[in-house]
Amino acid sequence: KDLGMLFAVVLIAMMVAYIMSVRLQGFISRPILQLAKTAGIVADKKDYSIRGVKASEDEVGSLIDAFNHMLSQIQRRDKQLLESKENAERMSQAKTQFMANISHDIRTPMNAVMGFGNLLNATKLNDKQKGFLEVMMRRGRDLLALIEEVMDISAIEAQGTRIKSEEFELKEIIKGLYESQVMEMK
Repeated sequence: KDLGMLFAVVLIAMMVAYIMSVRLQGFISRPILQLAKTAGIVADKKDYSIRGVKASEDEVGSLIDAFNHMLSQIQRRDKQLLESKENAERMSQAKTQFMANISHDIRTPMNAVMGFGNLLNATKLNDKQKGFLEVMMRRGRDLLALIEEVMDISAIEAQGTRIKSEEFELKEIIKGLYESQVMEMK
């Protein structure tokens, strides 16, 4: 009799414990499963404005608060990154425009210098003056070529890439550099 009564009490206690654990599991699991579902939606849609719904002030509620705080930080970071990207694009465009303008503004007077050099070349000059003029004209052509390259870079940045292959004589470039150094030393 006592054994039957003990068995009945243990059976009732197990049933009560099972019912309580099922109900407690619902209180704990439901909000965590809902948070996991929300996290999945955020990940799939990349929509960081979605928030988890807090139902209690316990540890699960703290977890939901932390999740929502993390989403707010991601939103702020994304906004800052977008603003930085837009600012960098504006700055790059301004730099490209500046380079195009300054290259044009330098090329115009340089063409005048080269024109006057050609006029000077048509006059009577002694050998030393002809040497100076030759170096000046060569350096002027080099400077004009450099200005054209800057303008090309500006055009590439503004419109896209165009690559041009061009042959050059390294020996002539080195000779020109040497001659300009010699002339500067005199």
